[in-house]
Amino acid sequence: MFGGERFSSEPVGDDQSQPKKIPGYEGPDYERESGVFPVETFNADLPSFDALAIFTAADKGRPMQESDSIAALAGIGLEGDRYAKKTGAYSGTKRIPDTDRQVSLISRAGIHEVNAKLIAEGKQTFTEAETRRNIVIEIDPDQLNNLVGKRFKVGDVIMEGVELCTPCSRPSKLSGKPEFEQAFENRGGLRARIITDGVISKHTLT
Repeated sequence: MFGGERFSSEPVGDDQSQPKKIPGYEGPDYERESGVFPVETFNADLPSFDALAIFTAADKGRPMQESDSIAALAGIGLEGDRYAKKTGAYSGTKRIPDTDRQVSLISRAGIHEVNAKLIAEGKQTFTEAETRRNIVIEIDPDQLNNLVGKRFKVGDVIMEGVELCTPCSRPSKLSGKPEFEQAFENRGGLRARIITDGVISKHTLT
């Protein structure tokens, strides 16, 4: 479907206004933020992680909706997500460009760690959706933090860690639960670029 396909954002022929389509992709048009991705040059031994939950929101402030699978669009984001459509709360900001907001990931173990501490303190916990991150993966939270500047795979999709997803007050504001910013310090997840097209599917633990 998408895996193994290559994409160039350079115009073709005399039509200088339309970017190339992703072969086999029938979804809405998105503006590509990057050029050709030479899949054959990638290291086949990149670390790989399972997606335990997948979330997107159609627009800023909208609830995160869980999916069993999602199209990951190289240089863009996750199909239908607010940041792929450039309608996120922080889209267009200068400190973190849209190219670095293509997808966010968070550790399930990190969420459990934070929630255990909140329970011990008699405070409200946060669901995975309430963290506002796109993909929950099976990884130690410190290991996830160490993926900044490195390439890895979620399923068959290659990504590149950009920076830690520093907690802000927005998840608390939208969920009505206090202290997300403080509780998730160093456990807020990772922002990443999507390097290759593909479909990410939810992994069911047995």
